[in-house]
Amino acid sequence: MSNNSTPNDQDFGKMILGELDVPDNSDSIESDPDAPPANLPPIPTPSEMAGAGAEYTEGDAGFTLPVITYHNRAELYHLMTSLVGDEERALSHLYRQGRTMVRVDGEGAAPLVADSLAAEIEKCMTTVKRSTKGEPIVDLFPLPVAKLLASGPHLCEHIRELAGVSGVPMFRQDGTMVTEDGYDEATRYVLATDAGLDFDVAPEPTELEVHRAVQLVLEPIQKFPFVSDADRNAWIGMALTPMLRFIAPGPYKLGLIEAHQAGSGKSFLASMLAELHGGQVHAEMPSEDAEMRKTVTSVLQEKGGVIVFDNVDGKVSSPVLAGLLTSARWSARLLGKNSSVTLTNDRMWVATGNNIVIDGDMARRVLRCVIDPGMPNPELREFDFNPVDWIVANRSAYLSALGVLIRAWVVKGKVLGSSPGSDSYATWRKTLDGILECVGISGGFDPQENRIQLGASDAEWGTFLEAARRALGDTTWKMSELVEVIGKEGDGGVDLELLPGQLAAKYDPWKTGGFTKSLGRWAMHRDGKWVGNVKLEGAGMDRTGRKRWTIVKREAA
Repeated sequence: MSNNSTPNDQDFGKMILGELDVPDNSDSIESDPDAPPANLPPIPTPSEMAGAGAEYTEGDAGFTLPVITYHNRAELYHLMTSLVGDEERALSHLYRQGRTMVRVDGEGAAPLVADSLAAEIEKCMTTVKRSTKGEPIVDLFPLPVAKLLASGPHLCEHIRELAGVSGVPMFRQDGTMVTEDGYDEATRYVLATDAGLDFDVAPEPTELEVHRAVQLVLEPIQKFPFVSDADRNAWIGMALTPMLRFIAPGPYKLGLIEAHQAGSGKSFLASMLAELHGGQVHAEMPSEDAEMRKTVTSVLQEKGGVIVFDNVDGKVSSPVLAGLLTSARWSARLLGKNSSVTLTNDRMWVATGNNIVIDGDMARRVLRCVIDPGMPNPELREFDFNPVDWIVANRSAYLSALGVLIRAWVVKGKVLGSSPGSDSYATWRKTLDGILECVGISGGFDPQENRIQLGASDAEWGTFLEAARRALGDTTWKMSELVEVIGKEGDGGVDLELLPGQLAAKYDPWKTGGFTKSLGRWAMHRDGKWVGNVKLEGAGMDRTGRKRWTIVKREAA
């Protein structure tokens, strides 16, 4: 070891390799000649190596922040692995999500890489490097050490796994409440409520408390022209969902607040949800998949429980959104960084629009909430209060009222509702149905009659198949034979107007060969899929090896 009492980088290397110089006492001890000397010290642990020279000091004289003192980067790294994420130390707000280190603050969780981690440490600590002569020099935290820490957060001894951040109180799986700000071991969530939020829910609400809570929940929405009680309950379910993420884990359906014309009140309902849960309102839904991925990744790192895409125009058929609505986890590469992150998808996604067209598999992934003022120029109506301002002013009371509904349901045994279905949304749907039924709010949640049965293109395809079956009967046929009856007048033909939009654009009565191939590819992707009460299915091959088809019709019950 060097003459200096503090080990240097070379000494640490010898310590790791077991090459320290040790006095030879073999002559005075009778033992196995191959055995190590009795007084040979053990190879030190990383913490012991750190303790040999690096130090952490709270409130050191002359400094307002905790001080880390070190001689070389090796000992500094090992010291930091014992400090990062320690709930009793200055870096207690650092966590890990998988193999990504994150910083949690009042807005959510932000991923950290070498430079941002070094900056975070500098904000929380004073770094002091001792020279070879032992002189203290205040220095910036070394980037190479920050890079090692950021690339391996799981190697830090006290860092905690983070599932997410919430801005409103939540209910654990057993029905108990998470109301204290900070890290909750059971859920691995950090609760970071806004200043002034007061959540007041009794463990066992009385009947009077439940009655008052129901009245308060209904108060700001009672003047909205919901088409049915189920539409009203869809909005209440959206408001409850962020507090139920552990009782009924996501993903959840897309909450679709729609109307027939502008000025009906859709944006009010959506903004109320965003204000209630501290979420975001986006002026539009990204049309490009790459932009949608960036938006989703950014939003899931924040604490808002509701995300709104306002005034969606036309058709909703995003493959990224469709995948998001059926995935409990979201993985993506971080913007501008050579790393990725996996996040919990437990948010309530909401869209608003007029006469929105839902296409493809999105149909079964939508929760409808329809309002209809039943009058022209609904924007000219006058009201005695602004519902968004009311939510802002009464946020604590409203969240508490929602909590009373949930807690009352828990106390009565968490009985699930009878909402039909066994898909991935079933637990969430039955939970909300059970809560509403428990507290006496009638109308059910997401009943079958309120759901979109078919996407726009599927509905068109079903209509076309019905007409084709009337023309061809229940026989088998080749695709070219179907093409021959398209545009033919009379009972044996299929009206051109019934062709699905994408196919209609490709139809040319003078060049049917290309269209026949397009129709064949369209059919292959829908082979065996029911659309309403009909489906197209393959019926084997003919002698020339060409595929034959038939249309099967199921009689309605």
